[in-house]
Amino acid sequence: KANQDSYAVTHDFADRKTDAFFGVFDGHGRDGDKCAHFVRDNFGPMLKKGVNKARAELSRSQGEPVEGVELSKEKIQEVLLKAHTDCNRSLHVSQRVDDSLSGTT
Repeated sequence: KANQDSYAVTHDFADRKTDAFFGVFDGHGRDGDKCAHFVRDNFGPMLKKGVNKARAELSRSQGEPVEGVELSKEKIQEVLLKAHTDCNRSLHVSQRVDDSLSGTT
């Protein structure tokens, strides 16, 4: 049986040298390996997009350069939830992965 685990490491995450993204994906079910690989490949970019969008909005509202803004804990949680939801939705509609009886955490 294929190893159903995967991971991701991204340095300089969301265009910040001081930030990094680390993810561990534990697949389960018949196609758990494919689910874990799908999330490995898609979750980080979705999260980066959300973080960059939130920073840009905050930058505009505060009139500060985007490099100088920091997201609140609540905003980070909001961006994380959206990235998880979007990635899960994308997995469900993917033609490459059957996640009806499989998944990843």
